[in-house]
Amino acid sequence: MADGKGDHEIEPAGTVVMHLAVSENTIGFRTRLYWSVGNPGADVLKSLDL
Repeated sequence: MADGKGDHEIEPAGTVVMHLAVSENTIGFRTRLYWSVGNPGADVLKSLDL
């Protein structure tokens, strides 16, 4: 998984990314990208400030 330009790798090639979500900047919270990696039932939630 990489950024929109493809020049910043967020997850290594071959990583199983299962869910993607973006939160909106409201009430003082930053806009964030959320995703999970791994296998169903054993996935890890990750996030990144946008």
